[in-house]
Amino acid sequence: MIIRSIIVFTIILVFILLIFLLFSTLDEYKPSNKEILHPETFSFSKTLSDSIISLMTWNIGYASMGSETDFFYDGGKMVRPNRELHEKYLDSIVNFFQPEKAPNFILLQEVDYEAKRSYFSNEKETLQLRLIDYSSVFAVNYNVFFVPVPLFNPMGKVIAGMISFSDVEPKSSFRIAFAGNYPWPVRLFNLKRCFILQRFNTQIGKELILINIHNSAFDKGDLRKIQIETLRQVALKEYGKGNWVIIGGDWNMNPPGFDPDKITTGDETFTVETEKIPNDFLPKGWKWIYDEKRPTNRSVVTSYTKGETPTTIIDFFLLSPNIQCLNVETINFAFSFSDHNPVFLEALLSNCH
Repeated sequence: MIIRSIIVFTIILVFILLIFLLFSTLDEYKPSNKEILHPETFSFSKTLSDSIISLMTWNIGYASMGSETDFFYDGGKMVRPNRELHEKYLDSIVNFFQPEKAPNFILLQEVDYEAKRSYFSNEKETLQLRLIDYSSVFAVNYNVFFVPVPLFNPMGKVIAGMISFSDVEPKSSFRIAFAGNYPWPVRLFNLKRCFILQRFNTQIGKELILINIHNSAFDKGDLRKIQIETLRQVALKEYGKGNWVIIGGDWNMNPPGFDPDKITTGDETFTVETEKIPNDFLPKGWKWIYDEKRPTNRSVVTSYTKGETPTTIIDFFLLSPNIQCLNVETINFAFSFSDHNPVFLEALLSNCH
């Protein structure tokens, strides 16, 4: 009798699992390879008029990955912080942006639109209201109705993505999908990686090409290799047209030339050991821009403790040869509001090619 009950219970569980996988497969988010992104807020300026521009990139960790947190997927235990901590992180991130002092271009990653992990806060809209005079586009890269892990405290629903702000209206904006993905059924519950490509008109006729990225994190390096090769091809093609090209965001890789011993904040450091960006990845003149003295990312196996938690640099910019870096600085928030620190860049668009 007991054996029969166990068999019946097992059959029911398997049936439920199959139904769940079938529904997840039918509901899988399948974006097109290239999609037009329409601005959701608007800037009054239509043309980039200054040759000196300022930019910022920041993975905000969906306002739930501050210094007190760890993360189950990296070896920690937490799925999300308590609501009070989440609200503190979100308020701090939003208040950091002073519209009158903000950079010309802001590239953000891991921005939740509707997700259990961030208590269904509409972070996209909250940030858009804060930067109301900026043009903004949002690209979804995570859209799953129910993420079933961890088993006894599942992440649940997630709709999230990347957002690009600019104080000048883009000529065009696109969500471009990266090739490659995890095998079924893992891909059903993972991100659909992409990048945002924007074109901006300038007074001398050429275009500024600005790309916001958030590359794969949990692969063995094969997906990241495909992704950076795609970015290389796009960058070379656009530069060949005479345009300025800037790629910024969370690469989930160390930049070429990264030396952890040059970090001077007193943090422990580590090197990302998966697929690396070759030193000869691009022709001479292309520039990998980062603040070598301050980390941009920390391990989330445990909560953050200065001097103990391993840190590294994976958030940075790539500039085409016709752009000069005037200044780059990582703002060391000690990972108070996110597991990433923001990176600022001031650059000069040169007329030389």
